[in-house]
Amino acid sequence: MKKGISLIILAVTIIIATLLVTTVTISGKKTMDNAIKVEFGTELEMVQESVDNYYSENGSYPTLDLYNFSTVAFSSIELEQFEGENINSSNIDMYELDMSKLVLSDLSYGNRKKNNDVYLVSSITGRVYYAAGVTIAENRCYTLTDDIKRAINYVETNNVHGNDITFHSSTDEWTNSRVATTINVPTTYKDVSVTAIKDNNLEYTIKPDNTTLDGSKYVVDSIDGNYAVVVNYLDEESTDKKSKMLNITNCDTSAPIVEISDVKVMKNSDTGEEYRYINIVKKQDDLSGIKYIKYANEYIEQSSMKEYFSSNGIVIRNDSISIDDGVSNITLYVEDNAGNYSFLNINV
Repeated sequence: MKKGISLIILAVTIIIATLLVTTVTISGKKTMDNAIKVEFGTELEMVQESVDNYYSENGSYPTLDLYNFSTVAFSSIELEQFEGENINSSNIDMYELDMSKLVLSDLSYGNRKKNNDVYLVSSITGRVYYAAGVTIAENRCYTLTDDIKRAINYVETNNVHGNDITFHSSTDEWTNSRVATTINVPTTYKDVSVTAIKDNNLEYTIKPDNTTLDGSKYVVDSIDGNYAVVVNYLDEESTDKKSKMLNITNCDTSAPIVEISDVKVMKNSDTGEEYRYINIVKKQDDLSGIKYIKYANEYIEQSSMKEYFSSNGIVIRNDSISIDDGVSNITLYVEDNAGNYSFLNINV
């Protein structure tokens, strides 16, 4: 009888111990999930606020390249996070955020430790996403879900990008290539016309590239040089046409100008030794500005010149080139901030 009671007591003890371990494990997992939720949500809220502020001040997003975001492996719960976005064949075109323009530091995510460790922004909704996602309660979270918002006491703002016309240019750095511009116009605006205007007053009518239930997308990608994009529209609050404009001013296709003197000779009054030199008499680039001016004490082929001087060559100081003994040919190279360059092969 005592042996039977002992077995019953042992079985009950095991069951209770198992329940306690399970309860502690579940409790620990929930605590960990909540900690990740708060950490991820707090940082995401900070990035979203910075993007909203940047957009309010500049009328565009602080972005780098287009990022093709695939949703092929997403569950139905995960797909709910992308409500309002234009999903085309399980892909969403977003833009990688240029974090240097947001002046944010000590981030736990979006540090480019791997290819998808980046923050993205949608040009349609203005919503910020984390490309790699974070696992919380067995689901991947990519943006501020309702659950995360509750955990961090998130306060919604009235800055709704999805109800505004947005512009996105392919780059805002100096370039000598075409600058493409994407314009998203929500369906709340009517009688929309989009025009690109060149600096010589030539006008190009831009037709919609894609239209969805959320709005229309216009793309300007075939205009050389600088231009302005003008969107004329009617909104629900007025019968008078309004307009929004973006100026593209960062394209420079003109090579810098450089001119030199003849070879000059200077004699050392103490030693009688002669020194040869050349002066730079003119260096000019009116648009993007000169990036650097260098020379090499040898002949450099034009086909390899740009690559050579990107990491080699002697930087010219005080607009003067000293000619070393035994040197018979000098290559002078000047490049502007858009990548245009000029050169002179000088026989000395």
